[in-house]
Amino acid sequence: KIDFFKNRVFVLTPKNEIIDLPEGATPVDFAYYIHSGIGNSMTGTKVNDMIVPFSYELMSGDMVEIITQKNKKVNIKMLKDAKTPSAKDQIRSALKKQGSLPKLR
Repeated sequence: KIDFFKNRVFVLTPKNEIIDLPEGATPVDFAYYIHSGIGNSMTGTKVNDMIVPFSYELMSGDMVEIITQKNKKVNIKMLKDAKTPSAKDQIRSALKKQGSLPKLR
């Protein structure tokens, strides 16, 4: 018997939509899964109506709400908080556009 959902978490949007993310995903991954514009403008996160840090590890059944602010810029710390390759790629792209991505040596 194989458990296909073993390494997955299922979280809810405020509109009760189910989002499937990998185990260990954070609110940053959730935001970028929804839309890069949401991830790029996020300033805070609520999980189950409680404010949590971007590094919070999501669990199945969590209700996740992303707080955004117009004209917010992505910061490099978000790279550490993101766990999915897709979110990390989108953050790097936004940092590059802002001219905030440090050069590798």
